[in-house]
Amino acid sequence: MSIAGKLSALGATLSLAGIWVWLGWLDYSRLGLIGAIVLSIPLLLLLPNLWRGRLRTHQLASLISTLYVALAAMEVFAHQGHSNAAALLLPAGLWFGASLLYSRGELRRLQQTRQ
Repeated sequence: MSIAGKLSALGATLSLAGIWVWLGWLDYSRLGLIGAIVLSIPLLLLLPNLWRGRLRTHQLASLISTLYVALAAMEVFAHQGHSNAAALLLPAGLWFGASLLYSRGELRRLQQTRQ
């Protein structure tokens, strides 16, 4: 697996940790914990195949990571930068960029091997 694939899997793992840091620890409430559990489910389902380097999973992850980036960006902008959602925004942004680069690189590599 390439460096972009490993960064994508690392970004997803850090995003999972960021969800729990933001909602489970910094914004501790019953609804925050429920939100952390609900937001963790798609990540927990994707993580094993992300670490294995499956192309389809990385393509799906680039789509799903935009939802996490949008959620964290909305929270940061809604609180004029005084939100703890930056704990999710940074790793989710890394996850999005790395999964996009990995997917594009793998598709180009597959196209070159077919020719």
